[in-house]
Amino acid sequence: MSEPEAPDTPPEKKPTLSERVQARARALGELGSDAVNQPQVLPAKAHGWFRDWFRRIWKLRGGGLYACGVALGFLILEIREFVVEDVGEFVAMESIFSAELISFAFSFVVDTFVNSIKALLWPAYVVSLWPPYGVIALCIAFFLFPRYLKKPIEHWLFDDDNDSA
Repeated sequence: MSEPEAPDTPPEKKPTLSERVQARARALGELGSDAVNQPQVLPAKAHGWFRDWFRRIWKLRGGGLYACGVALGFLILEIREFVVEDVGEFVAMESIFSAELISFAFSFVVDTFVNSIKALLWPAYVVSLWPPYGVIALCIAFFLFPRYLKKPIEHWLFDDDNDSA
């Protein structure tokens, strides 16, 4: 006797580009509406967006110290880039309806891509920051992270998944 076959379920379709753009535009519109009408809800929404982003990085990079370092490294690099360079460039623009805006946007995208690559190399930065103590610190971190920090981070990232199941 053979076991009955499970009904064929089609794989989930990835949203099309236009669907993703529409979803992002809708989210941006909601953000603008909330900023004007209900500014008190923005911190909770920002926390949710940050947690969703961190969860994607966590899953993509293996869910350990390396993933945590990639996410934190990217945040540090982006914040430093934004505060040091981007704000000054944006303020110095004569008109937002100019070629400067296009140059600014292009520069922002390129800088974000470069920061993504730099974030992937975060262990090398730690090692080179304090030779030879950087290697020792990195080894200790890789040893202690799974024991003390991994479970609280996973609890924060995935706790709502367990509640809804």
